[in-house]
Amino acid sequence: MLDVVRSFSLAFLALVLTGCQAESPDPSATDDPHSALAEIVAGQGGLHPGLSGLQIVVLRGGEIVSSPTFGFARLTEQGQDDLRTDHKVRVASISKLVTAIGVMQLVEQGRVDLDDDVSDWLGFNLRNPKFPDDPITVRQLLAHTSSIRDGGRYWLLGEEVFSDFFLPDGALFGEGAYFADDHAPGSYFAYSNLGFGVLAGVIEVESGMRFDAYMRENVLLPLGLDIGFSPCDVTRRDPELLAATFRKTDEDDNWTPDGPWRAQNDGEMVACYVGMDRIPRAGDQPVSYLADYKLGQNPTYFSPQGGLRASAEDLATITQMLLNRGSFNGVDILKAETVDAMLAPVWTYDPALQNGAHWGEAVEGGVEDGLMTSYGLSVHIADLKEWGLTEESQTLYGHLATAYGLLGQLWFDPDTKDGVIILLTGTDDDPAASTPGSSPLYRVEEEILRWWVREYRSD
Repeated sequence: MLDVVRSFSLAFLALVLTGCQAESPDPSATDDPHSALAEIVAGQGGLHPGLSGLQIVVLRGGEIVSSPTFGFARLTEQGQDDLRTDHKVRVASISKLVTAIGVMQLVEQGRVDLDDDVSDWLGFNLRNPKFPDDPITVRQLLAHTSSIRDGGRYWLLGEEVFSDFFLPDGALFGEGAYFADDHAPGSYFAYSNLGFGVLAGVIEVESGMRFDAYMRENVLLPLGLDIGFSPCDVTRRDPELLAATFRKTDEDDNWTPDGPWRAQNDGEMVACYVGMDRIPRAGDQPVSYLADYKLGQNPTYFSPQGGLRASAEDLATITQMLLNRGSFNGVDILKAETVDAMLAPVWTYDPALQNGAHWGEAVEGGVEDGLMTSYGLSVHIADLKEWGLTEESQTLYGHLATAYGLLGQLWFDPDTKDGVIILLTGTDDDPAASTPGSSPLYRVEEEILRWWVREYRSD
């Protein structure tokens, strides 16, 4: 591995600065907001980890006004490829917001009702065994109140089938690890990745299309976005268009800040779906796969909870569609009232009732307490005042993302039509080990969000 990427030295800071898009002003100028981003990428003198790469898009009044990038997309024997605005990355849980758009299209068409029992599509009776008389609904899944838990994992391999998670005779059922013991469906918020596998099953069976194909044809391509939930949707077009995510870890996943960067996802080998044998990204990319797949049998193949490959600018297009209440460039993706329904709170944390795990996927009692206190239909609702980032209340809507080195944020304000999309492609040390700031976010995430508030929301 090249010495230049072994640590965030002054030499790497210079490299980061040159990675900024050409249309940006000189980052050394005191009035250039991007110079502060370069310092964040470099770790701000040890305040938080340094980054392998950063894509960020700023929206004002619904229009893109800034789209700088920093760092690298790939490391090869020949060197490194600078991260560009068009590089696609696995955007992790921001995918849930996009999956929800696909679900809501079917709701609009009257083919799915938010309060329907999802058992109607799965081919088996989905019930929490502790609450056998309570149906699990589409609305509950979108709002993370279904009582479904992630258990040991939320994807399937080999000959496993979806019912293996949920039926007592299923290979993965165990002692009911994928269900809450003490909270009935609809009564308690607990973030669940597996719930979006269930929603993907609903999409497949109702639409008659495999999840990845439905999302491309009905949500992404109509928006002009040639992206998808399979990395092969990207590498088939151009093997260099897919950006990897990174960490500085050893082979046992221990953090090694002074060591080399290691690709965590979408490195030189890719798999078109979960469980597929990996193939070289630059080799012949299959046009079709899973020819014998039975719809609904394994809707986790394409990671509906986190598998979308997209750039920050692609996500900005999706954000603009939501800010326009369902339309973009004359194309209607959703109805205005559907977007309104997605943004309306379904669950809000009540301290008196203790009605939700407001720490998200973290552990209770840590710095992430208060991370999730209000949710719509797969829409995270947050007040920047409660996070100590503004003096006055500022409510934002969107989604967070954390997986395989990536840290992501997508936020927008429907009133001002401002927004920001932030994709950090990797850190050189554990982001949870940094000294906390005022918010439940990792410190490096908070610093970038503070940057956006200071530069674009202070007036």
